[in-house]
Amino acid sequence: MTAEEQTETTATEEVKPTLSQAARREKLSELAQAIGATASVEGDKVIVESGEMVALYYYIQPDGTIQMIRWMTANNPNGHPRWREAAEVIVQPGESIHTSALGGGFLIEVERFAPSIDAAVDLGKDAAFAERVQQLAAEFPEAVALLEPEDVPDYLLPQENPAES
Repeated sequence: MTAEEQTETTATEEVKPTLSQAARREKLSELAQAIGATASVEGDKVIVESGEMVALYYYIQPDGTIQMIRWMTANNPNGHPRWREAAEVIVQPGESIHTSALGGGFLIEVERFAPSIDAAVDLGKDAAFAERVQQLAAEFPEAVALLEPEDVPDYLLPQENPAES
């Protein structure tokens, strides 16, 4: 690439504005006010306490977009070393499931983005957003159960304490 081509490429790239930390905090405060009494600013996020099983956190990205994460934990007594394969079958972009090969609890996160405070408030109220998290909570144990059984590798098992033996 010649110097001229490099200059053209650089000139055509879109430069996104970056909000300062203070500007992001101010936007978080505006967002919390728009949401109402159930919202509180804690550190770098707005937490919405609605009494639902599915939590809702809002974050302001450096470019000013608003990231929303709906999340919940659930239990699945049956673990599997290939749990990630089960999760990949059911999750869509912006969704994730985290757990252990040993089973027990698991965490589901569904992420969405909004360009403005009004859009973020509307999306936060959208029942389908929370319902998707609950749907994944129901589907994940079923997806794990469909995997062929296999032993958990020794390196994933809890270490025995020799003092207790």
